[in-house]
Amino acid sequence: MLDVLNQDSRLFYAPPPPFERLALLGVPVHNLTLSEAIDAMMDMLHAYSIDGRARYVATVNVDFLVNTLGWRRNSFKHPELAKALRSADLATADGMPLVWLSKLLGTPLRERVTGADMAVHLMDALAREGKSVFLLGGAGNTAEEAAHCLKAKHPGLRIAGTLAPRIDVAGPKLADAMARDAEIVEAINKSGADVLMLGLGNPKQEIWFQRIQSKLRVPITLGLGGTFDFLSGRTRRAPKWMQNWGLEWLFRLCCEPRRLFKRYFIGGAKMLWMSLPLLLNTWKARLKRGSPVPLLNLDSEAVSDFRPLSIDLSHVNHLNPIHLGTVVDAIQSLPGRPQQIRISGISTALRRSLEAARVWDVFETKADVELGSAQSHEQGLLLSSFSEQSPTIRLKCHGPLGYTQVCDAQHTLDGVFQSDGDVEIDLKYCDAIDNTGVCFLVSLHRSLEQQQRSLRLMAVQPTVHQMLWASGVSDILHIY
Repeated sequence: MLDVLNQDSRLFYAPPPPFERLALLGVPVHNLTLSEAIDAMMDMLHAYSIDGRARYVATVNVDFLVNTLGWRRNSFKHPELAKALRSADLATADGMPLVWLSKLLGTPLRERVTGADMAVHLMDALAREGKSVFLLGGAGNTAEEAAHCLKAKHPGLRIAGTLAPRIDVAGPKLADAMARDAEIVEAINKSGADVLMLGLGNPKQEIWFQRIQSKLRVPITLGLGGTFDFLSGRTRRAPKWMQNWGLEWLFRLCCEPRRLFKRYFIGGAKMLWMSLPLLLNTWKARLKRGSPVPLLNLDSEAVSDFRPLSIDLSHVNHLNPIHLGTVVDAIQSLPGRPQQIRISGISTALRRSLEAARVWDVFETKADVELGSAQSHEQGLLLSSFSEQSPTIRLKCHGPLGYTQVCDAQHTLDGVFQSDGDVEIDLKYCDAIDNTGVCFLVSLHRSLEQQQRSLRLMAVQPTVHQMLWASGVSDILHIY
C-alpha cells in the first residue's frame, strides 16, 4: 500500500531507484547530474538485451511545458504530449527556468542537463564501447553534417545512418503517416543502431516516438530538438559563463531574434502564469505551522504481486514535487495491470494544490474508485449495429483508441468497407486517443470520402476533442 503518514515534523522519503523524480507543472523530471544521466543511458542500453524494450529520453525545457499545458488549470494543450513526457524513461531539465522553479518550490534540481551536453558526452561513452548512432531529422543536410562532425570528434563511434524524411503528427497528411512510418522504421531497424537521435523538435519528436515505439528495435531514443545544429557547427552555443548563469536564451535570442522572440517571451510569460498558483500554494503550505508532513512509502511487493494499492491523503493539504513525482510514477506504471489504485481523503485544499501542480488529472480518475472494480465494457472498437433497413454502420469505442485497438479492429473494418452505408463511431466511452488513433480516423475518413460515404464521430469527450484539435484534424472530421 502507498500510505501517507505523519511523523513529527520531519520528512522521511526513500526515492525509488535509481533517481528521484520531481513533478514540475505536471511533468516529472529526474533529479540527476550529467554524468549520472550518461550512466543511466548506458544502463538502458544494456537492459535492452534483457527485455527488448525501446526507451525514450526527453530533454525538457520551457517550450515543452508551453506546448503541453493550457492557460487554464486542469487543461492540456496537447494531452498526448503530457502522456509522452510522463512516460519517458529519463527526463532531464534542459531549461534553466525549470531549475529555478524547483529551487523556489524547495526541492532543487541538482543541475541543468541539456540535450546538447548529453549528446556530446553520450557519444564519448558509445565510442568507447564501439556502439552506433542513427541521426534522424534536422533541416536539409544537417543530420549528415552532424554525423560527419561526430565521427571526426569520436573516432570509435559508428554512424548507423542519417535520414531527414517527412514526418507528420498533425493535419490531413496523417492519412498516409502510418505507411511512411513503416518505411522509416524499417530503415532504422535494419541499420542496427544502438541509439536513435531525433532532431524533429517538440512536440513532433515525442509524439512520433509514441506512434512508432512498439515497432522500433533500437534500445534508446533521444529527443534532441535543434541539437543537430550545434553538433554540425551551423549554430554556436553560448559562452560557458552564460550557460552557467542561465543566460543561454539571451545569447540565442540575439543570434535569431525573429525566430525565437515569440518562443522565449510568450512562452516565458505563459510559464510564469502557470507557475504563480503553484508557488503561492507552496509558500502558503510552508507558512502553516503544525501542518502534517507526509511520509510516502511504496510497498514494492504490492506492485510486483499486482495487489490493489491504496493512497490515503486524508491528513495532507499539500504534496511537494518529489511526492507528486512518486505518486504519478506509481499510477503511470499501472495501466494494463489487473490491480487498481484507490485514492481517498482528498480535501478541498489538497485538490487546489494538485490543480496548481497540474497533476489533478492523474488523481481525478483514481479518487474514491472501488478496489478491483472491473471494467463495465469490453475494450476496443466494436461493431454496435448494422441492418439492411438502416444502412448506417455504427461502431462504438470503449477505453482508449490507440495502436492496439486499431490493430484489433482490422476484422471489423473489413466489414465496414464491404458495405455501402455511412459510418458512425460512438466515442462516449472513449477516454483517450493517441496519434495512432487520430491517424486511423483521418485515414478512415479519407477512404470513406473516396467512396462518397461519410464518417461521423458521436458523443466525443472533451479530452478526445482536445487531442483532435491538437492534431489539427478537428475541422476535417465530422464531430457531433
